[in-house]
Amino acid sequence: MNAEILLRIDGLSVNYGRVKALHDVSLLVGKGEAVALIGANGAGKSTMFKTVMGLLKPHKGTIALADRPLGTASPQRRARLGLGYSPEGRRVFPGLTVRENLEVAVFGASAERRTLVDRAFDLFPALGTRSASYGWQLSGGQQQMLAIARALMGRPRLLLLDEPSLGLSPKLADEVMRAVRDIIADGTSVLLAEQNVARSLASCDRAYVLDVGRVALSGPSDALRDNEAVKKAYLGG
Repeated sequence: MNAEILLRIDGLSVNYGRVKALHDVSLLVGKGEAVALIGANGAGKSTMFKTVMGLLKPHKGTIALADRPLGTASPQRRARLGLGYSPEGRRVFPGLTVRENLEVAVFGASAERRTLVDRAFDLFPALGTRSASYGWQLSGGQQQMLAIARALMGRPRLLLLDEPSLGLSPKLADEVMRAVRDIIADGTSVLLAEQNVARSLASCDRAYVLDVGRVALSGPSDALRDNEAVKKAYLGG
């Protein structure tokens, strides 16, 4: 990769009690990149994201954002430093409107709040037409769009995007995944965890294949798409 390194993970291991969830994982995300983290259920994708966000404590290894070690920084501090997180399961605030779901995640003053909300509506026009609707009134696809848009309200340098197409129709899943390239164009790098490998490789520049908590393969998306082991395991080849 030629891009300036934004996220660097070295030798990361994470345990759940006596069970090892991640084993000596290392990966890089460059500035202006979309990188996929692919693998089956239980491979360790969500564990990786929770550890990067400070929600889980690593057994060993280091995580650095823009060459700044995150160490024991809290999730709130990591968000202030430039990490955004859209977790699996959407988790919108059902009793708040679409606009309120977005506004509550903005760090800045009212002028910045308006700018960021307008940008979210440009990214996902369906949200703009339902800005006064409550979270519980949205479809699953609209809730996913809202969860992603809310994660962008902190102006992150890197967005961690966990299973954005899970449970969506193919049409809505494609719409959500197309937004990844728009997010990159707007200046935010993306680390994407996704079970749909074909969609991931089509949306991202590079990818890492996680297999039972270990990096089994990595490389440019085009190369992995043509890899026989990847095709056999994930692409029906």
